[in-house]
Amino acid sequence: MAREAFFLQFAKEIRPQLKKTVVYLTGGFRTVPGMVKAIEDGVTDGIGIGRPITAEIDFPSKVLSGKVQSALINPFDQDFAISNIASNTQMWQAQQTPYNPNVDINEGIMDMSDEKVEEHFRVAVQKYAEELVALAKSGKPLYGVFNYTPEQLCEKVAA
Repeated sequence: MAREAFFLQFAKEIRPQLKKTVVYLTGGFRTVPGMVKAIEDGVTDGIGIGRPITAEIDFPSKVLSGKVQSALINPFDQDFAISNIASNTQMWQAQQTPYNPNVDINEGIMDMSDEKVEEHFRVAVQKYAEELVALAKSGKPLYGVFNYTPEQLCEKVAA
């Protein structure tokens, strides 16, 4: 079972020593009840959210308005390497779509809770990793982000 809040136990142990420090806990929070409990128990003063926001830019707004109780499911949550690539790709996807108040702000960002998206991304990222290895072996610099779009999935499904 995946745990929530990677550093919760550490924060519980160190918090009593931090008399004048505002404590924010970041890493692993996915549910509103988990976040609220950490604050109500006095373990932390606030919550930092990273990877869930790359999939759902308006996640904090949805939490505060009571529209959601948890982040979207990310099948790569416990695998930092692929989760990191996925989040970087989602940030790249987010900046590809100009802001339009009449369109969902998350439009164009892959939804990893969709099994087809997950499956295709897993295959695509494997090919990307192979390309990175080839570049590294040839002595070329590694830079940039995996430019993967949801449209690539649609093209594969339609074929």
